[in-house]
Amino acid sequence: MRLRPIILLLLASMAMLDCSATIVADNPIVHPDSLVSYAREYIGTPYGYGQSNGKRFDCSGFTSFVFSHYGYTLARSSREQYLEGDSVERGQWQVGDLVFFAGRNGGPTRVGHVGIVVESNGEQFDFIHASTSRGVIVSHSTERYYASRYIGARRVLAPYETFEAAHNERPLTAHEKIFGRLEFHPIPDPIRPHEFTPKKIKKRRRR
Repeated sequence: MRLRPIILLLLASMAMLDCSATIVADNPIVHPDSLVSYAREYIGTPYGYGQSNGKRFDCSGFTSFVFSHYGYTLARSSREQYLEGDSVERGQWQVGDLVFFAGRNGGPTRVGHVGIVVESNGEQFDFIHASTSRGVIVSHSTERYYASRYIGARRVLAPYETFEAAHNERPLTAHEKIFGRLEFHPIPDPIRPHEFTPKKIKKRRRR
C-alpha cells in the first residue's frame, strides 16, 4: 500500500512533463545549424525561375522554402526579403543569416540574389543558394563574382543565446519545482519519412 502514493506522484510528474513539452512544441526553437542542415539536403536541385516546390528553385524560392519548413514566412522576392529581420554588419555574419547580392540586371545596389550563410569566420562566409547555372550549391564570399556584388545581410532567426536566456529566466513549472529546472535543448528537426526507409530483407534459399 505504501507504493501507491509514490506511483501516483510519478504519474502526476509524467503528466506535468508532457504538458510542459506541449507548450514548447507550440513555440518551436530553430537552431541555425538545423536550418542549414535541412538546406544542404537540396544541394544539386536544379534551378527553376519562379519555382519553390522542392524539385526546382530560384534563389528567393529556395530561401523561402527552407525557412517555411520551420514556420517562417518570407517574402517571395529577394528584394522584399532584404527588408525582413534585422540588418547585419559586415563581419558579423552568423549561420542562418540571409546574404544579398546585386543581380545581373540593375545597378550595383539593386538586390537581385539571396542565399543563406552556412559558415563564417568573421572575415568571410560560405553560403548556400540556388544558382541559375548550377542549381543549389554552396559558394564562397571571396569568389570574384559574389565579392564584387555583395550588398548586405539580414538576420531573421533570433540568436540561439536569446532562447537559452529566456528559458532560464522563465518561472519554474510544477514538475521543475520538484525535480529541478530542465536543461535547455532546441527542438530537433521533425522526422522525415525518407530517413527511415525499411531495408529489404533477403530471403534465404532453401537447401
